[in-house]
Amino acid sequence: MVTARALRIDADAGVLPDGLPPLTLLYPFHGAPASAPGSPTGGRFDRYVAVGRELVELTGPDEADVCVLPVAWEHVERLPEADAIGRRYAERARAHGIPLVVFYVADSEEPVPVGDAWVYRTSLRRSRRGPRELAMPALSMDVVRQELGDLEVRPWAPRPTVGFCGYAPGAEPARSARSVARAVKRASGSRAATWPRASTRGPARSAPFAAARACSSRRSSATRSGRERSSPADRATSP
Repeated sequence: MVTARALRIDADAGVLPDGLPPLTLLYPFHGAPASAPGSPTGGRFDRYVAVGRELVELTGPDEADVCVLPVAWEHVERLPEADAIGRRYAERARAHGIPLVVFYVADSEEPVPVGDAWVYRTSLRRSRRGPRELAMPALSMDVVRQELGDLEVRPWAPRPTVGFCGYAPGAEPARSARSVARAVKRASGSRAATWPRASTRGPARSAPFAAARACSSRRSSATRSGRERSSPADRATSP
C-alpha cells in the first residue's frame, strides 16, 4: 500500500513587497481572511485551514516538489515590478530543476507573462488556452456541511441524477431538446437532421444559435412580404 505524503512547496516571499495577501494555498500557515457576517462565502476556507498542513509542506527549493508564487497573480500584475517578480521566480524554479506554479483567481483572460510557469486560473477560453494553462474552479462554501446540517447525501452511483434550479420558462428538457433539433433541421435545409455530438468546438456549440437566427430571419422576411402584398388602403388603415 502506498501512503500519500504532503506536497512539498517552495513559496519564499522574500522578493515580494510587504502588504500583499498570501495565496489561498498558504492559508494553513498564514491564516485565512475574516469573512463578513452573513457572507455567502463565509467559512469556505475553514476545512482547508484545519487539514491543510497534512496536504502541503513548506520547504526550501532543494527539497521542494514545486516552486509556487506565494501571492495570486491578480495582486502582482498591478505592480510596476510585476514582470521582474515573475522572472525571479521563474529563474529560481529553473535553477533548482522544479516546476513553477502560479495561481490567477480573477475574471480576466489576460496571459500571465511568467516564463514557462504552470498557471491555474479561474477564467480562460479554450480557443486561447496556453499549453501550461489549467482551469481551476473558484472555491465555495461547503453548503451541505455549513448550511444543511444532517442532510443525508446520496451514495455515489455510476449514472448521476442531475437537478436544475433556475428560471427556464417552457423548457421541459425533452420538449426543449426536440424543439431545438427541429430548428436545426429547418436551418440546415437538405442536410441530415442529426443532432451534433457533444463537443467543445465552436460549430457544434453554435448550431442552436444559428438555427434561431435563421428562423428569426424567415419570420422577418415573411412579415415584410405580407406588408408588400397589402393594398395601399389596407396600409393606410393599419395601426
